[in-house]
Amino acid sequence: MSLSSTALNIGRLDQVISLQKPTITSGDLGQPSKSYAEVKQVYARVRPLSASERAAAGQEKDLAQVEIVMRDDPGLNITADWRAEWNGAYLDFVGPPLPIAGGSRALRIMARMGETELITRVTAEGNARVTTDDDTRAVV
Repeated sequence: MSLSSTALNIGRLDQVISLQKPTITSGDLGQPSKSYAEVKQVYARVRPLSASERAAAGQEKDLAQVEIVMRDDPGLNITADWRAEWNGAYLDFVGPPLPIAGGSRALRIMARMGETELITRVTAEGNARVTTDDDTRAVV
């Protein structure tokens, strides 16, 4: 899928994600500890990628790749070390946000399920089923 074919359609930004920025603090013994702080909740389109789309993007290894499309918000200054929380799953960004061609003021972010998620698969109906350590949720 080319970036231009992912053009922004406001009606498709129908899922709320929480954008989270990493913070480094010192633990009790002075060791660094990484955590995340919510920066903003935004509407986005979150879509699991097929194997052929992952291969075309040069990311053949990871089975739980997703594409996030959202409006650009220059004030956020999103970087590759951020993540998003979506329906209780953590999506770790695998690169910087890329602008979508066509002047749509949209960003495309490639991400993968975080360490707490076990599997994401696309069902025959085209829906994703997110399976975590403790439950399974249907995601349209």
